[in-house]
Amino acid sequence: MSPKAAGLAVKWGFKNVKVYMDGEPGWKKAGYYTESTADYIQKENIVLIDLRDPQTIAKTGYIPKAVNIPMKDLSKAEEKFPTYTKAPIVIYSDKKEDLAEAVKIIKDFGYPNVTVYSGGLQEWAAKGLEVKKGPIPTQIHYVRTYRPFEVSIADFEKALKDGSAVIVDVRTPEEFKRGHFKGAINISVDDIPQKAHTLPKDKPIYVHCATGVRAEMGYNALKNLGFENVKVLMANVEFVGDKYTITE
Repeated sequence: MSPKAAGLAVKWGFKNVKVYMDGEPGWKKAGYYTESTADYIQKENIVLIDLRDPQTIAKTGYIPKAVNIPMKDLSKAEEKFPTYTKAPIVIYSDKKEDLAEAVKIIKDFGYPNVTVYSGGLQEWAAKGLEVKKGPIPTQIHYVRTYRPFEVSIADFEKALKDGSAVIVDVRTPEEFKRGHFKGAINISVDDIPQKAHTLPKDKPIYVHCATGVRAEMGYNALKNLGFENVKVLMANVEFVGDKYTITE
């Protein structure tokens, strides 16, 4: 999608246009972090970690939902994290130098969905949002929930068996050739604007890729094109010959 957006920018007269081809996955792979917003923290089912020391929290309060794992203890706190390794985790602190290191530690634990609320409690309070006082929880209690646009692994596999939904594989044609679900339609995520018209609008559509990243992009593209009954499989999908595995 990025090259096409760049092409539009050039068409509109912009001269200095460049594309970061690796996108957000490449950015994260390079060791950099991405940021979350206050609105996301308020509305989503996340793990929110306050990295500050308990003495500071006692004086200033903390963001609702937060669990305290001080930065000095983080590297030894792996057992505190959820069994669901794709749980969205947001961290904040009053020391920005701690954020990149904390992201690395948590990712090394095996949790890829780590983001940062870099404004911390100061920005949160400046927005007029609630600041909790009193003892802060120190244990993480996370229960996986599916967002409205997600399809569970069980429902996805049911559709594979009974044909109750159209399965759209948004990986590249090369990936599709190496292995795919029987009956799946391959439309790479970049080709959706040109080929979406071949998909039915009177039947549920389940979109998948290898990890869920491109699948979510495909879902958004289809929704923008007027497809209402679309869901995305946020899971790891691997093919070996004619066999597959789907894992969270």
